[in-house]
Amino acid sequence: MPRFIQVKSPGSGYTLTTRPKPTPSPSDLLLRVLACGLCGGDEVSRQGLMPNMTYPLIPGHEVIGVIEEIGAEVRGERWKVGDLVGCGWHAGHCGVCDVCRKGNYISCSWAHATGATRDGGMGEYISIHATAAVSIPASYTSDPVAAAPLLCAGLTVFNCIRNGGAVIGDVVAVTGIGGLGHLAIQYCAKAGFHTVAISSSSAKREDAMRLGAHTYIDASTESVEDVLRRLGGAKLVIATAPSCPLILSASKSLALNGSILIVAEPAPDPASSSSVISANLELLPLMLARSSVRGWTAGIPADNEECLRASEMLGVKCEVQRWPLERAEEAYREMRKAKFRHVIDMSM
Repeated sequence: MPRFIQVKSPGSGYTLTTRPKPTPSPSDLLLRVLACGLCGGDEVSRQGLMPNMTYPLIPGHEVIGVIEEIGAEVRGERWKVGDLVGCGWHAGHCGVCDVCRKGNYISCSWAHATGATRDGGMGEYISIHATAAVSIPASYTSDPVAAAPLLCAGLTVFNCIRNGGAVIGDVVAVTGIGGLGHLAIQYCAKAGFHTVAISSSSAKREDAMRLGAHTYIDASTESVEDVLRRLGGAKLVIATAPSCPLILSASKSLALNGSILIVAEPAPDPASSSSVISANLELLPLMLARSSVRGWTAGIPADNEECLRASEMLGVKCEVQRWPLERAEEAYREMRKAKFRHVIDMSM
């Protein structure tokens, strides 16, 4: 019987189980899973942080697999048995709410989330709605593990950069040099931005410069505000590791019409399960520079396909550590200590 990782109830962690192969609905595709990335967003399934979640639940929303079955109501000839496809956070939308009618499907009032309101991909099979499927370029066929994190971590920073208002030659800063940050640095540098990596110590300097950063700021010994101002101010700051001091410093050194985009939540406080942080932003610098602080989330399947194509063309690569399915709980617990991304490799 196929193996899966499940969360039995909120707060219970990951356990290995067996269950029958999912039966796809008429509008679904059944995938045999090849790889599933681990992500900080998996805390949603571990803690029950969204409405309409039911348990036990299979987590995982950075999924790469091969189509084994196609539902009878899936239209057109886009998908064929044997195709390499993926599925990210976006698992489907209603199509009729106000935001859907304006094409903002990722913000659908009734959107499903892979591994949260629908079973995810941390197992041998997953059934996904056909509208959530992402076509994976053939170049990833030999190593699907390398593509899995691009479906969430990669997409999040890729979409943030191309919607952030910066143009080639502008200063773009990345706070946090981890799973999202190491991808953001590559996208920014390869796309022609003056790329600034900001971290709380000197430990990531060598990695950041190797990945393409032009400037590195060690916030423990340098003033983020002063360095960014000397560079002319940051047009865009991508906050991949929310830190009140770094966000506060960056907010005072934005270029005219600059933005800080927050793309990740901090880890929940174990005592309260809350991921709320507060930064006492100084409003006058924001007003004078006409700048903004806002949030950003991943995207829809079409965005994901554009992200994968861009990653392929630019040579952006996710650095991963591979884990077998049965060690998923260990992989998750070690994830926040990791340099970059952890991925469940179903071939192990």
